[in-house]
Amino acid sequence: MAGMWRPARRVEGLSAYEGPGGEGPISLDLSGTCGPRLELAAAGSDAAAVYPEATAVQERLAELLGVTKERVLVTAGADDALDRLARVCLEPGRSAIVPRPGFSMTERYVALAGGTLVPVAWPGAGFPRRALLQAVGADTSAVFLTSPNNPTGAVVSPEDLRAISEALPEGVVVLDVVYGAFADGALERVALALPNVVVVGSLSKGLGLPGLRVGWAVGPEPVVRALAAVGQPYAVAGPSLAMAFEALDRGLVPAPDVLAALRGRRRRLEELLADAGLSVVPSQASFVCARSPRASWWASGLAGLGIRVRLLDDGAGGRCLRVGVPGDDAALALLERALAVLCRPEAFLWDMDGVLVDVSTSYRAAIEGTVAAFGGRVSAAGISAAKTRSGVNNDWMLSRALLADQGIEVSLAEVTAVFEALYQGTGDTPGLWTRETPLIAPEQLGDLSGGRPMAVVTGRPRRDAERFARTSGIARWLPTMVCMEDGPPKPDPAPVRLALASLGVQRAWMVGDTPDDIRAARAAGVLPVGVLGPGAGPGMAAAMRQAGAAFVLDDVSRLREVWP
Repeated sequence: MAGMWRPARRVEGLSAYEGPGGEGPISLDLSGTCGPRLELAAAGSDAAAVYPEATAVQERLAELLGVTKERVLVTAGADDALDRLARVCLEPGRSAIVPRPGFSMTERYVALAGGTLVPVAWPGAGFPRRALLQAVGADTSAVFLTSPNNPTGAVVSPEDLRAISEALPEGVVVLDVVYGAFADGALERVALALPNVVVVGSLSKGLGLPGLRVGWAVGPEPVVRALAAVGQPYAVAGPSLAMAFEALDRGLVPAPDVLAALRGRRRRLEELLADAGLSVVPSQASFVCARSPRASWWASGLAGLGIRVRLLDDGAGGRCLRVGVPGDDAALALLERALAVLCRPEAFLWDMDGVLVDVSTSYRAAIEGTVAAFGGRVSAAGISAAKTRSGVNNDWMLSRALLADQGIEVSLAEVTAVFEALYQGTGDTPGLWTRETPLIAPEQLGDLSGGRPMAVVTGRPRRDAERFARTSGIARWLPTMVCMEDGPPKPDPAPVRLALASLGVQRAWMVGDTPDDIRAARAAGVLPVGVLGPGAGPGMAAAMRQAGAAFVLDDVSRLREVWP
């Protein structure tokens, strides 16, 4: 048998670049970093019928940047330019200095080119000029800088750039300015006057056209010729070049009023994140970097409210959030409310079954008994799997649905009568409700409340809910109960909204154990937290995450780990 194929050593362990991902539904994606989108006419099919020619875009870029066209190379996005620069500058025995945190692909390009990576920490606003200059050695052939930096938004000063250029007379200084349109000052003119600096840019950020994949490298002619030699022929598609030429007719940056509006929202975003308790790096990009020891908590919490941000390494052994500047005031207001719900809830809401009470030997046993009474059969695992469906929050309806799955058609009234006889008891036969035990102690509820009001939002009939609250001792902490009789069942958000209105609050968290609990909470603007109750099947955690849970815990006792 032939031996197993192995990639080159420089490729081993690498995986494809991935976006932020996330399992739950997202209504506002702030994980990207592009600016306001430029409206363009669609390129005709003629541009796709011939091999693309980039000369017109090359000449337009040269004009805008004040250089000869021989100093400009049009590339397939800025990524293509960075990859080429790594390959023409590096090889085994040569090194590249790269500040951290930074664009993750730059370090990958260095490794793929066979170069040695020399990282320099750049965690805050101030550029680490002294540390970087001290890192320059005899084998340093390239320095990769991004200004504004990704993910911090911090910038390199003209003085920093000149000092680095002077310290590397036989190397290349790469200045990535893809976010330069949002900065207070442009570095391109300074950079292009220096003999060993290559400026990399693109249409992706400033003009909001990432789908075109049009970028460029501008620098000394010998370097640009080398870059042209190592890339693909016809690297940029014809339709992209046609639209790029149209875009460049309007310049390299957004219109002044558009840019001013973005900067205003960026300032407000910095204020909101700082007010929420995050450590913010002043940004000159289209995003803001916020640090916290609980960065993962913030990212998960915001995702639970439908807002995606990017979770990244902060360059200092921790994690940070990169939050894109919202595209308009409405999106900014949505983020403001989400931050308030996440870190300043006014109340806590609780589902009852599987969260406050163990129903594995009561309600679930009643489901099994009811199905069996009509000639059907279901296991505990089958009930748990059925609980991942939507629209079966009521156990009478779930029992009927399980029977229907087996081809047994019975009226809801008949199912309810059998179920209630089992659960409530008949004659000398005690009801299954007597087996119920609390999953959380009354004093623990009081501790978790932190003085905030709490309420139950349950699909139970009121008499069952109040009986358990009374016998378990949790009634004093949960005087407000929204029950089956008070409105439509979850996932309809009406019961959750009724609980909010009853408590006189607008911001809350809700703890539930099914996808319908999660959906109802999200639809009501409440942060959904999932817990795996006794008997929860292996698919329940994934189902709750897909429904949009901010957190899913394997036991209600672990709530303190995520509590605000």
